[in-house]
Amino acid sequence: MAGVPSSMIGSRPLVGALVVTTVIACVASLWQAFSGVVLVWCAIGVSQSILVGQLVAQRRTQRRAERDFHQLSGRLLAAQERERRRIACELHDNVSQLVALLGIEIDRLAMMAEPPHAVQADSLRGLRAQTAEIATEIYNLSHQLHSAKLETLGLVSAVQGHCRELLARGVEVRFEHRRVPPSLPYEPTLCLFRIAQEGLTNVAKHSGAREARLTLSGTAEGVMLTIEDAGRGFDEASAISRGGLGLVGMQERLRAVGGELTIRSRSGFGTTIGAYVPLAGNGHATPVKTEREHHVRQRHRLGLDYRLRLDA
Repeated sequence: MAGVPSSMIGSRPLVGALVVTTVIACVASLWQAFSGVVLVWCAIGVSQSILVGQLVAQRRTQRRAERDFHQLSGRLLAAQERERRRIACELHDNVSQLVALLGIEIDRLAMMAEPPHAVQADSLRGLRAQTAEIATEIYNLSHQLHSAKLETLGLVSAVQGHCRELLARGVEVRFEHRRVPPSLPYEPTLCLFRIAQEGLTNVAKHSGAREARLTLSGTAEGVMLTIEDAGRGFDEASAISRGGLGLVGMQERLRAVGGELTIRSRSGFGTTIGAYVPLAGNGHATPVKTEREHHVRQRHRLGLDYRLRLDA
């Protein structure tokens, strides 16, 4: 090279080799000093990767198990409804007819009893009254198992009839309904009716309240059912963890139709149960904006945490 001393050109390989040797020595010294730390961090990283992989696999397994559980619950509920229908038809078509024939035969025997056998006639009339009570109980049981009114007259009429039946158990239910579509798909209708049945049964059995209020309100997007009482209430966390008061059945019914269950209760301050069932895409044309505002006011008043899936 022009202008560069030949001595410097010859020494460049030696300088390069010296630099490489120095770097290798520094790296070796650093490795010797910090190799333990590096290995520890590598082990930690590998362990974390394995742990994350296991957690992801467990989460996937849990999700599959939950999905299978919910599918099984849905099939069990469907099978339960089919069995309810079968037993209700058996009670109505066979057992109740046999009891009615028994009552007719008792009446015939009572009319045939002669004056010397007046005591027997009175006994037969008492037996006839008991037979009529049995027939009434069979009818009520058949209706509770499967409400024909729900299929023929719809949700509002069926719930209204059930509220009237609660009077016999000492509970007066104030029933209100607003803009509930007259024709609803059967699955959401059955879901809301069963929740109304279960909720009012809880009021009669557990709350100690003599009055309750049941409200049905609808929009083009969904129907909301609310049951309120001023009874003794209960602890929400313990009731949900135990799965008592039919809460598991309510939750699974609503999950099957994409709905939501909200419970607000405190010992000594009553209970409010809310069930919301979406009806998106069913084609019902209902004024949405006014009813949406009503839903918002009602949810704020009750303190319930529903998801609003209504159009603006």
